[in-house]
Amino acid sequence: MINAIHDILLRANTALFAQNMCNSIRDLTGFCFEISASSLQKGLYQSGGSLTAFMHFVSSVQGDFILTTDIAILNDLFKSHQSKDLHIDFEELVSELLNIAVGATVPELEKKIGPLTLTPPAIVNGTIRFPSILSGNVEIKHKDIVIRCTLSINLAHLRTA
Repeated sequence: MINAIHDILLRANTALFAQNMCNSIRDLTGFCFEISASSLQKGLYQSGGSLTAFMHFVSSVQGDFILTTDIAILNDLFKSHQSKDLHIDFEELVSELLNIAVGATVPELEKKIGPLTLTPPAIVNGTIRFPSILSGNVEIKHKDIVIRCTLSINLAHLRTA
């Protein structure tokens, strides 16, 4: 039963996170990303990009919202953002994209697992290793630009409680 609930939580909330990330990117940069539905899968998180941004959360469970891409891709988004005559640094833009997307996703996730406490976004240039926890992964695309959105939820506490 727990495994079925975990699968539903992962798939639904990963897709919601990805859609909210598409909306955030469109609102801040004008790029229109779409979810690649065929890429939605569960599996262990693998870095696979030169930039990782994540927000950790805790509740009765814990996990992470993770954004993974190539740094050159986000540089393109940054340049577009700069053309709007706003002065914001690269890490602030990535943090804000993640903040907005996570903020729009959290209320739905809290309906299932209770109130969440979030940490501020962290940005890592290079690869990062996360614990081996089953995660939902989906890609969002705009032309040849690909960004992977991941939701990792560790339900181990619920199994031992």
